[in-house]
Amino acid sequence: MKKLKPKNTTLLIRINEEEKAKIAQLASNAGMGISSYMRLKGLSTDSDFLKSLPDTVKSWNLLNEICHEIQKSNDPQLKIRILKILNSQERLK
Repeated sequence: MKKLKPKNTTLLIRINEEEKAKIAQLASNAGMGISSYMRLKGLSTDSDFLKSLPDTVKSWNLLNEICHEIQKSNDPQLKIRILKILNSQERLK
C-alpha cells in the first residue's frame, strides 16, 4: 500500500462566491471534497478534453453526415420531426 505524504502546507486562492459554489458542486458530483478535487484537477497532467477530442470529432463528423442525408431527403415529415427535436434540445440549454 502506498504511504501518503502528510499534508502540512496550505495554498490559499481568492475566488468569488459563484466560483466557490461551482467548484463545490463539481467536487460533490465527483464524490470528493473540495481540497481533494482541487488537488486532483490542479495536479492533473492530462486533459479529459484532449482525451475525448478524437471521439468528439468522430461524433461531429457522423452528425454532419446525418444532416446531409436529411437535407437530401424528400420526406418533409422527417425534416419537421428533426426540427422539433433540435428545438426541444435548444430549450434545455
